Amino acid sequence: ISAVLRDAERRLTSTDSLDANDRFKVYICNSSWRLFLRTGGTKIGGAADVLFTRTFVLRESDINNNRLIPPAGTLSDEDARPLSYFFAHEAAHILQSRRYGRFVQFSPQWLREGHADLTAKAGDFDPKENYLRFRENDDFLSYERSGLYREFHLMVYYVSKVEGKSFGELYRSPPSADEIKKNMEASQSYFDQL
Repeated sequence: ISAVLRDAERRLTSTDSLDANDRFKVYICNSSWRLFLRTGGTKIGGAADVLFTRTFVLRESDINNNRLIPPAGTLSDEDARPLSYFFAHEAAHILQSRRYGRFVQFSPQWLREGHADLTAKAGDFDPKENYLRFRENDDFLSYERSGLYREFHLMVYYVSKVEGKSFGELYRSPPSADEIKKNMEASQSYFDQL
């Protein structure tokens, strides 16, 4: 577990999200019924309770191989999402609530999940490649079709890097997803230069 936790910490510190004093409680549920009792679902990778406990749970895992065991036997985008990714992703939700308030969970999904994905991927995200997939309407860049947060990650990348908005600004006054997608469509020249 030490290697998994070190990699999760690396991911969290790569975006200046983690403070040296931040601590987390995490539970790995090796039985589906335990996961259901903690989260109300059995198909998820993990869940963070940001309103009451600020703890998070992860589903059954192969710790020695730094791998989450998915409910259907295969995990989409598995190379980019080892177990340490899930640790960092759910910890990022806890950090969001600590920085921006417990009600951050009522922020738009694209912002919450895109911000957590950006943190957990720790730079392992090619904006140009993902933008091209977005333009081609690729399934990987559609949360509805893939269940992946790549689309949300690209949106957060765009508003923070291209439009220069801070996360504080975004959580206070988030633009609509449609507005961001429209602006991204018009920004091909930016992504072509990457």
